[in-house]
Amino acid sequence: MEQRQNSIERLNLETLSNDEVERILLDMNEEQLSIIRDMAYHYLFNNTLEILNLLKNQKLLTEFALETGEKEKILKVCKGVIELFKDYHTKLSDEDRKDKIDFLIGLRKKLYDLYIALYGYEIEKSYIKEMYEYEIMKESWSKSYGHIRVDKRDIDQVINRIQYLLNKKKVNQFAFVDIVSNILSIIPFRLSKHKYLDVVKATLVRNFMGQPVSLVENQMEIYKMIFNSRLVGSFGVLFDNYFTQIQKYNTVNLKEKSQDGLEADLKEITKIYFEINKLRFFIQNIGVIINRLIALYLSLEKIPATNEFNNFFNRWKQFEDEMDEKLLESLLKISDEKWAKKEKELLDKVQPFEKVVQEAIKRGIIQDNIIDKDVKYTRELLLYYNDINFTKYEALFPASHEIIEKDYLEHLVDNLVQYIDRNIQNMGSLERKFRMRRLLASIELPFKDIGEFLSFLKYSLDDKIVSSGELVFCLGEINQIIDTYEQLSERH
Repeated sequence: MEQRQNSIERLNLETLSNDEVERILLDMNEEQLSIIRDMAYHYLFNNTLEILNLLKNQKLLTEFALETGEKEKILKVCKGVIELFKDYHTKLSDEDRKDKIDFLIGLRKKLYDLYIALYGYEIEKSYIKEMYEYEIMKESWSKSYGHIRVDKRDIDQVINRIQYLLNKKKVNQFAFVDIVSNILSIIPFRLSKHKYLDVVKATLVRNFMGQPVSLVENQMEIYKMIFNSRLVGSFGVLFDNYFTQIQKYNTVNLKEKSQDGLEADLKEITKIYFEINKLRFFIQNIGVIINRLIALYLSLEKIPATNEFNNFFNRWKQFEDEMDEKLLESLLKISDEKWAKKEKELLDKVQPFEKVVQEAIKRGIIQDNIIDKDVKYTRELLLYYNDINFTKYEALFPASHEIIEKDYLEHLVDNLVQYIDRNIQNMGSLERKFRMRRLLASIELPFKDIGEFLSFLKYSLDDKIVSSGELVFCLGEINQIIDTYEQLSERH
C-alpha cells in the first residue's frame, strides 16, 4: 500500500485517461473506507471494554450528584452502546442494519439534549465562579500589588509586545485568533453597551458572509448560550440538582460576604463546576462512541466485518466472562496499537487522495452519479468519525448547504444583538462586564484590524481608571501569554 501511495504521489495525473483516474479514485476511496472502518472498530473495542468494566464493577457515574431517573437514563444508553457493538458481529440483513443506524441517530439526538443542558449549566456555573474569584482577588491585588506604581510606559511596553506578536502571527490565523481571544478574556472590560453591540454586529456580519445558512443559525444559538444559557434550551428542566446549585448562588450579594465566606462558597462552587464539566465530557465521549458506531454500521453496506474483528470480539467476550484486569490491560494495549497504526495510514493517504479528487473534479468525473455517491458515502463516515465535539445533528448534516443571504444574516445577527441587549438590562454591572467580555473573546477576530484592537486595549488598561493592583495583575497575565507564544515559536 505504501509503495502504491508513493507511486501516486510521483504520478503525473494529467497524463492519465479518464478511465485510469476514475479507477484510481475508486480504489483509493475504498481503501479510505476500509481504514475508517478499522479505526472505528478499534476505538469502539477499547471504549466498550472500559464501559463494560465500569458497569460490572458498579463504578459508572458514582461520582455525580444525579437523581435515580437521570442516572438510569444514562446507564441505559451505555448498556445500549455495548449491545449494539455486540450486534455488529452478528449476521444482519440490510433492513436490520438500517434500523440499527436509525436507532443510533435517535439515541444520539436524545443524548445531545443531555449534553447541551449540561453545557448550559457549566457556562452559568463558570460565571458565578468567575465573579466570586474576582471579589476574592480584588483583596489580594490590593495587598500584593497595591504599592506597585504602573505608569504609561509599562502599559505601552506591553501593547508594543502584543503588536509585535500579532504582526508575526498574521499568517497563522489559528494562533492570531487564539492570542486575541486569550488577551480579551483577562483584561478589564471597558466598552459602552452601544459600542460593544456595534462591534459584535459588524464582526459577525463580516465573519459569516458567504457561509452556509445552517452553520450560521447554529453558531448564533451557541453565542446566545455563551452570553446567557438560562433562557436557552432545556435549562432548568434537566439535572435538577445542578440547576438548584446554580440558583443557590445566583442571587448572593457578594459585597455583603466576608472574605472567609467568599472563599468557603467558592470552594463549593468550584467542586460543582468541575463535576458538571466532568459529566459533560463523559456524555460527549458517549456521543463520540455513538458517532463511531454509526460509522461502523454504515460501512457494512460496502464492506463486511473482517475475520480479525471476530478474533478480537472473541477476546472481548472472554473478558466479559472472566473480568480479568490483566486481560483487559493487554487487550486495550493491542487494540490501541492497531488504532494508532490505522490512523497514521489514513493521515498518510489524505494528500494523495485529495490530489486525485481534485483531478477528478477538474475533469467532471466526480459528477458521475455512482462515483459521486461512493465518495460522498465515505465522507459521511468520516464526518461521523471526526465529530469529536459531539455536534448537533442538524449542524453536522444540514438539510441544505445554501449560502446565507445578506438580509437573513443581518436578521440573525440583529436577533442575537437584541437578545444580548434584553439580558444586559437585568444584570448587575460586574456580571454584565464578565458576560460581554467572554462573548467578545469567543468571537473570531472582533474589531476591524490590529489598530482598533490595540486602541481598545489601551483604553481598557487606562491607569487613571483601573486600580494599580488589577493593572499589575493583568499586565503580568498578558506578558505570560506573550512569553508562552514566543517560546512555542522558538521551538518550531
